[in-house]
Amino acid sequence: MIEKFFEIHYLLDNNVSILNQNTTECFFDLDDDQKPNYIVRYTEGIASFTNNKCHEIHVLDYEGYITSFENRPSFTNHRRRCDFIIEDKVGNAIVLCELTSSSHGMSELIEPRDEFQGGKFEKVEKQLADSLETLVCVPQIKDYFDSLAIKVCLCSYKLFNVSKLSHHIQSTVTAFNRYLKVEEYETGENGAELVSKRINDLGFVYKRISHNYSFILN
Repeated sequence: MIEKFFEIHYLLDNNVSILNQNTTECFFDLDDDQKPNYIVRYTEGIASFTNNKCHEIHVLDYEGYITSFENRPSFTNHRRRCDFIIEDKVGNAIVLCELTSSSHGMSELIEPRDEFQGGKFEKVEKQLADSLETLVCVPQIKDYFDSLAIKVCLCSYKLFNVSKLSHHIQSTVTAFNRYLKVEEYETGENGAELVSKRINDLGFVYKRISHNYSFILN
């Protein structure tokens, strides 16, 4: 339903290949580096999910979907897009998900880069907010989202190792790392609910979760 009305609203060629997968596994991971088979074995990806009731979960590769309209550069160029849209229609839930990771420890997630003074975490939030705004501009999609009980924008992060930190950010990273450890421990599988005005104003909650925990879908 999302794809159909999206293409009509934005006058896009509906002959593109829609990149989606379904799963009824009670536990699964997502990994954007494993496309097109981005649903992977539990704990082996970048984001873990718990599907307690084994509902059919629909996962759209939203990033790939938007990119596939390359014949419309006026639409795709400079349009930020999150990695996945996860639907649990039985559970009345929708999750916009962006994955991020670091092989250089926490510094890579919070150190300023390009136009993002808050590092990768800031980039993730903006990608999710931009994606949500693009989607709710479509009246039928907005109505659908408004009808759902659970609406989440989710940042899932994974740290592969800890690198030597540059001196000027060492104390900041150490302090933030302690904060994340507390956040992770206290929120666990529910994820930490953060304030994001753009996301919250559109009726979604913004959450962040470590790959050490599995986000509960239902």
